[in-house]
Amino acid sequence: MDTAFIKGSKEIEAHFGYFPSFHDDYIDSIEITSKAITICIRMESYEANLKPNSKEKLKLTFTDVKKFFLEGELYGCVSIIYDITFEKQEEEIITKIETSLGTEGSIHSKEI
Repeated sequence: MDTAFIKGSKEIEAHFGYFPSFHDDYIDSIEITSKAITICIRMESYEANLKPNSKEKLKLTFTDVKKFFLEGELYGCVSIIYDITFEKQEEEIITKIETSLGTEGSIHSKEI
């Protein structure tokens, strides 16, 4: 998957050794403001490569959001990610979040 249109993608690849699909990782929080949507992800799938009891987190910040749709359990329920995909279409990035439990949906933004 080409992720060059995501700011910081090279740094993410350098840190993890690949650009993650986020499968079996957790959405810790979703913050929605008038300027951005920020999703904080706890990287459980990467933990095997870390020191015991360490928790890697990654934040995805979506700016200039055109539209979004999120559904499922937003509060009081952990969101276990099945897959997150990013697709660049002209002036827009479409991010699709699929979960096996919790919040899922899509975000259409200009930048990530």
